[in-house]
Amino acid sequence: MGVRVRTAKGIVLWADRAARVPAHAWWLVVASWYGLVFMLSAAPGLDATSTENLLDIIALGDLNGLVRLSAHMGLFGALAVWIYLAIRYRTAEPSEASDPADCITSANCNIGRSGLERGSLPGHARRYVRFGTAVLLSGLLGVSDELHQAFVPGRHGRLQDVLYDAVGAVLVLTITLRAVRWARGVLEAAQTGKDGSRDTRART
Repeated sequence: MGVRVRTAKGIVLWADRAARVPAHAWWLVVASWYGLVFMLSAAPGLDATSTENLLDIIALGDLNGLVRLSAHMGLFGALAVWIYLAIRYRTAEPSEASDPADCITSANCNIGRSGLERGSLPGHARRYVRFGTAVLLSGLLGVSDELHQAFVPGRHGRLQDVLYDAVGAVLVLTITLRAVRWARGVLEAAQTGKDGSRDTRART
Protein backbone atom coordinates (compact mmCIF):
# COMPACT_ATOMS: atom_id res chain seq x y z
CA MET A 1 0.00 0.00 0.00
CA GLY A 2 1.47 3.33 -1.08
CA VAL A 3 1.81 6.47 1.00
CA ARG A 4 -0.90 8.13 -1.08
CA VAL A 5 -3.49 5.46 -0.27
CA ARG A 6 -2.51 5.31 3.41
CA THR A 7 -2.88 9.08 3.67
CA ALA A 8 -6.28 8.90 1.97
CA LYS A 9 -7.42 6.17 4.36
CA GLY A 10 -6.41 8.27 7.35
CA ILE A 11 -8.33 11.29 6.09
CA VAL A 12 -11.46 9.26 5.33
CA LEU A 13 -11.21 7.57 8.74
CA TRP A 14 -11.22 11.01 10.37
CA ALA A 15 -14.20 12.06 8.23
CA ASP A 16 -16.05 8.87 9.14
CA ARG A 17 -15.54 9.45 12.85
CA ALA A 18 -16.43 13.13 12.55
CA ALA A 19 -19.71 12.18 10.85
CA ARG A 20 -20.64 9.98 13.81
CA VAL A 21 -20.13 12.70 16.44
CA PRO A 22 -23.47 14.23 17.57
CA ALA A 23 -24.16 17.88 16.78
CA HIS A 24 -24.22 18.96 20.42
CA ALA A 25 -20.72 17.54 20.88
CA TRP A 26 -19.41 19.66 18.00
CA TRP A 27 -21.06 22.75 19.47
CA LEU A 28 -19.27 21.98 22.74
CA VAL A 29 -16.02 21.83 20.76
CA VAL A 30 -16.87 25.21 19.19
CA ALA A 31 -17.59 26.74 22.61
CA SER A 32 -14.44 25.27 24.15
CA TRP A 33 -12.26 26.39 21.24
CA TYR A 34 -13.61 29.93 21.37
CA GLY A 35 -13.15 29.85 25.13
CA LEU A 36 -9.46 29.19 24.50
CA VAL A 37 -9.34 32.12 22.07
CA PHE A 38 -11.10 34.32 24.65
CA MET A 39 -8.56 33.41 27.35
CA LEU A 40 -5.65 34.16 25.03
CA SER A 41 -7.21 37.52 24.17
CA ALA A 42 -7.69 38.33 27.85
CA ALA A 43 -3.95 37.98 28.56
CA PRO A 44 -2.44 41.50 28.62
CA GLY A 45 1.05 40.18 27.87
CA LEU A 46 0.21 38.65 24.51
CA ASP A 47 0.12 41.78 22.40
CA ALA A 48 2.15 42.23 19.20
CA THR A 49 5.04 43.94 21.00
CA SER A 50 5.47 41.20 23.60
CA THR A 51 5.39 38.53 20.90
CA GLU A 52 8.06 40.38 18.94
CA ASN A 53 10.22 40.72 22.06
CA LEU A 54 9.93 36.99 22.72
CA LEU A 55 10.94 36.16 19.15
CA ASP A 56 13.85 38.57 19.41
CA ILE A 57 15.19 36.52 22.31
CA ILE A 58 15.41 33.45 20.07
CA ALA A 59 16.64 35.48 17.08
CA LEU A 60 13.34 35.18 15.19
CA GLY A 61 12.07 38.72 15.60
CA ASP A 62 11.61 39.17 11.85
CA LEU A 63 8.99 36.40 11.89
CA ASN A 64 6.66 38.21 14.31
CA GLY A 65 4.14 39.10 11.63
CA LEU A 66 4.16 35.60 10.18
CA VAL A 67 3.71 34.00 13.59
CA ARG A 68 0.74 36.20 14.46
CA LEU A 69 -0.78 35.68 11.01
CA SER A 70 -0.46 31.91 11.36
CA ALA A 71 -1.96 31.98 14.85
CA HIS A 72 -5.03 33.95 13.74
CA MET A 73 -5.58 31.88 10.61
CA GLY A 74 -5.04 28.59 12.41
CA LEU A 75 -7.29 29.31 15.38
CA PHE A 76 -10.20 30.68 13.37
CA GLY A 77 -9.68 28.23 10.54
CA ALA A 78 -10.12 25.35 12.96
CA LEU A 79 -13.10 27.15 14.48
CA ALA A 80 -14.74 27.30 11.03
CA VAL A 81 -14.26 23.54 10.60
CA TRP A 82 -15.85 22.79 13.99
CA ILE A 83 -18.79 25.09 13.21
CA TYR A 84 -19.20 23.49 9.78
CA LEU A 85 -19.39 20.03 11.34
CA ALA A 86 -21.84 21.21 14.01
CA ILE A 87 -24.18 22.76 11.45
CA ARG A 88 -23.99 19.78 9.13
CA TYR A 89 -25.04 17.28 11.77
CA ARG A 90 -27.66 19.14 13.66
CA THR A 91 -30.47 16.86 12.47
CA ALA A 92 -28.73 14.59 10.00
CA GLU A 93 -27.84 11.02 10.81
CA PRO A 94 -24.79 9.46 9.16
CA SER A 95 -27.02 6.66 7.82
CA GLU A 96 -28.79 9.15 5.55
CA ALA A 97 -25.70 9.25 3.34
CA SER A 98 -24.29 6.38 1.32
CA ASP A 99 -21.28 6.45 3.63
CA PRO A 100 -20.83 8.36 6.93
CA ALA A 101 -17.64 10.00 5.69
CA ASP A 102 -19.51 11.22 2.61
CA CYS A 103 -21.48 13.59 4.87
CA ILE A 104 -18.41 15.79 5.08
CA THR A 105 -18.50 16.76 1.41
CA SER A 106 -21.80 15.57 -0.06
CA ALA A 107 -25.27 17.12 0.04
CA ASN A 108 -26.80 14.07 1.70
CA CYS A 109 -27.02 15.61 5.17
CA ASN A 110 -29.52 18.09 6.57
CA ILE A 111 -28.53 21.57 7.65
CA GLY A 112 -30.79 21.72 10.69
CA ARG A 113 -34.18 22.71 12.03
CA SER A 114 -33.64 26.39 11.26
CA GLY A 115 -35.54 26.26 7.97
CA LEU A 116 -33.19 24.61 5.48
CA GLU A 117 -34.39 21.02 5.51
CA ARG A 118 -33.15 18.33 3.17
CA GLY A 119 -34.61 18.73 -0.30
CA SER A 120 -35.50 22.42 0.08
CA LEU A 121 -32.46 23.54 -1.95
CA PRO A 122 -30.33 22.00 -4.70
CA GLY A 123 -27.36 20.00 -3.42
CA HIS A 124 -24.71 22.52 -4.44
CA ALA A 125 -26.70 25.34 -2.82
CA ARG A 126 -26.87 23.45 0.48
CA ARG A 127 -23.09 22.97 0.40
CA TYR A 128 -22.56 26.68 -0.22
CA VAL A 129 -24.94 27.59 2.62
CA ARG A 130 -23.13 25.31 5.06
CA PHE A 131 -19.76 26.66 3.99
CA GLY A 132 -20.89 30.29 4.05
CA THR A 133 -22.57 29.96 7.43
CA ALA A 134 -19.48 28.42 9.01
CA VAL A 135 -17.24 31.16 7.61
CA LEU A 136 -19.68 33.90 8.61
CA LEU A 137 -20.03 32.68 12.20
CA SER A 138 -16.28 32.26 12.50
CA GLY A 139 -15.78 35.78 11.16
CA LEU A 140 -18.33 37.22 13.59
CA LEU A 141 -16.55 35.51 16.46
CA GLY A 142 -13.35 37.07 15.14
CA VAL A 143 -14.96 40.51 15.31
CA SER A 144 -16.15 39.73 18.84
CA ASP A 145 -12.63 38.70 19.80
CA GLU A 146 -11.13 41.97 18.56
CA LEU A 147 -13.81 44.01 20.35
CA HIS A 148 -12.99 42.10 23.51
CA GLN A 149 -9.29 42.89 23.11
CA ALA A 150 -10.11 46.60 22.80
CA PHE A 151 -11.15 46.54 26.47
CA VAL A 152 -8.18 44.51 27.72
CA PRO A 153 -5.33 46.66 29.17
CA GLY A 154 -2.32 46.50 26.87
CA ARG A 155 -4.25 44.90 24.00
CA HIS A 156 -5.73 46.51 20.91
CA GLY A 157 -8.50 45.37 18.60
CA ARG A 158 -7.33 45.51 14.96
CA LEU A 159 -9.31 45.26 11.73
CA GLN A 160 -6.29 43.59 10.15
CA ASP A 161 -6.63 40.69 12.59
CA VAL A 162 -10.31 40.29 11.68
CA LEU A 163 -9.26 39.92 8.05
CA TYR A 164 -6.67 37.32 9.05
CA ASP A 165 -9.39 35.41 10.91
CA ALA A 166 -11.74 35.47 7.91
CA VAL A 167 -9.04 34.40 5.45
CA GLY A 168 -8.02 31.58 7.80
CA ALA A 169 -11.62 30.38 8.06
CA VAL A 170 -12.03 30.23 4.28
CA LEU A 171 -8.61 28.71 3.64
CA VAL A 172 -8.61 26.00 6.31
CA LEU A 173 -12.20 24.95 5.67
CA THR A 174 -11.60 24.79 1.91
CA ILE A 175 -8.45 22.71 2.36
CA THR A 176 -10.25 20.36 4.75
CA LEU A 177 -13.18 19.74 2.41
CA ARG A 178 -10.96 19.31 -0.63
CA ALA A 179 -8.71 16.91 1.28
CA VAL A 180 -11.67 14.70 2.19
CA ARG A 181 -12.96 14.76 -1.37
CA TRP A 182 -9.50 13.94 -2.72
CA ALA A 183 -9.10 11.07 -0.24
CA ARG A 184 -12.42 9.53 -1.17
CA GLY A 185 -11.51 9.75 -4.84
CA VAL A 186 -8.17 8.03 -4.22
CA LEU A 187 -9.81 5.16 -2.32
CA GLU A 188 -12.52 4.76 -4.93
CA ALA A 189 -9.90 4.64 -7.70
CA ALA A 190 -7.86 2.10 -5.74
CA GLN A 191 -10.93 -0.07 -5.17
CA THR A 192 -11.87 0.16 -8.84
CA GLY A 193 -8.37 -0.95 -9.77
CA LYS A 194 -8.58 -3.95 -7.43
CA ASP A 195 -11.98 -4.96 -8.81
CA GLY A 196 -10.65 -4.68 -12.37
CA SER A 197 -7.65 -6.87 -11.55
CA ARG A 198 -9.92 -9.51 -10.01
CA ASP A 199 -12.16 -9.54 -13.09
CA THR A 200 -9.14 -9.93 -15.36
CA ARG A 201 -7.78 -12.84 -13.31
CA ALA A 202 -11.22 -14.48 -13.22
CA ARG A 203 -11.49 -14.35 -17.01
CA THR A 204 -8.05 -15.84 -17.47
